[in-house]
Amino acid sequence: MSTSRDSNFYYEVQDALKKGLKAEGYEVPDEIIKGALKELFDSVAIHTWRRADVYGVAWRAGWPISQTMADEILSDVEAHADPEYGITWLTFDNALDDFYAELDWDHLDPLEDEQCIGSFLVCLEPPDHPGASESMLHLERASLAEALEEADQLAENSGQTVACFSIPKEEPPLLDADWLEKHAHKLMAYDVVEA
Repeated sequence: MSTSRDSNFYYEVQDALKKGLKAEGYEVPDEIIKGALKELFDSVAIHTWRRADVYGVAWRAGWPISQTMADEILSDVEAHADPEYGITWLTFDNALDDFYAELDWDHLDPLEDEQCIGSFLVCLEPPDHPGASESMLHLERASLAEALEEADQLAENSGQTVACFSIPKEEPPLLDADWLEKHAHKLMAYDVVEA
C-alpha cells in the first residue's frame, strides 16, 4: 500500500476488512491484507467524504441531522457527483438545501426524532411576544424528540403558542426577527388545545 497516502480511508478499509474476516472466523495477518489491497490502492486517487463532514455542514447551517439522514445525503451526493467539478463543500451545502426543502418534519419516524441531533431554540410565538425571552430555551445539543417535548411542555405550561427552531451549533440564539430569519429554521409550532 502506498506510504505517501495521508488519508485514513485506506487504513479504515484495511481495518474493516480485518474485522469482517475475523468475525467470520478468519485470522488474516495485516501484511496479507495490505498486500491484497496494494494494487487497488496504489492505482487510484480517492478523496473521501464522511458522515462527520455532513454533520458539520448541517450543524453550521442550523439543521439537526441523524445518521440515516447523513447517509442519505452522502448517497445522493455520490449519485449526482459531477466528474468535471468533483465533490466540494458547496456540493454538500446544495445537497442539504435540497434535502431539507423536501423533508416533512411532521412525518418523521419517532425513532428518527430520537436520533436527529442538533441545536434548538424553543420560544413563545411570535418571538417578540411579551415574556418570550424569559421563557426561551436553548438546547445546545439535543435530539429533535427532546426539543419537541420541551416545546410541547412550554406550550402546555404557558398556554401560549410555542415555536421550535433549529439553529446553528455555534451561534448564540437571539429572538431578533432578523437573526431568526438569517440563522433559524422553524420546524414546528405548538398551539394549546382548549379543553
